Amino acid sequence: MKLPIIPIVPTAIAVICVIAMTGLGLWQLDRQAQKEIRLAQLEERRQNHPHTIDELLSLETSIQDFPAQLNGNLLTDKLFYIDNKIYQGQVGFDVIVPLQTERGVVMLNLGWLKNLGSRDLLPKQQIDPSDFYFGVVSYPSDNRMIVETNTSATEFPILLQQIDLSVIEIALDMEVLDFVVNVDPNPASGFVREWTPVVMAPEKHLGYAIQWFGLAIACLTIYLLSLIKLNKPSSSVL
Repeated sequence: MKLPIIPIVPTAIAVICVIAMTGLGLWQLDRQAQKEIRLAQLEERRQNHPHTIDELLSLETSIQDFPAQLNGNLLTDKLFYIDNKIYQGQVGFDVIVPLQTERGVVMLNLGWLKNLGSRDLLPKQQIDPSDFYFGVVSYPSDNRMIVETNTSATEFPILLQQIDLSVIEIALDMEVLDFVVNVDPNPASGFVREWTPVVMAPEKHLGYAIQWFGLAIACLTIYLLSLIKLNKPSSSVL
């Protein structure tokens, strides 16, 4: 009995592709599950009353997404501008300001301002102090692809590539708490505050997962059909 012909290189390539595509599909399903959990947490915590700084720091769980009600001294002379923030296709900045509370410094994200066309000319907006600042707690994400170059700046306002609390601590020469509060929307403020804690909906991850699984099946099908054709006995001509 003649053994089937199984070409090593095409087989190895097909196996690697199928495993990789299946793995990417499973990863997308995992991301879908994570987003669904996050959205459920957002909805649940949105029902809570706004927490004071003492209440937030006394919680034994992560305070991500909890509503906050803070009071203190807003240090409007020490602004940080976070570069390359996009809103409706326009480039701009998120403006971050320290709030000195009785439990330490909390960074408030005041929202987005449009880029005026030059990074040397940062947009300005009147910031009115308030008795209380309402918002939602967020932990800054650390994008390892971004290398912060402005780590030794001391002259305000300071332009940063992302919210890096360690860099902010050095610039302020103050200890900063490890979270940020995204301030609630207020059209009169002049800042755009359309917070999107979950950028990609869970349904999109499911769609990508189906695409990856479909590609894996297509790759496997093409390989098997090619293998069958390769091993199909040729008809003899008399």
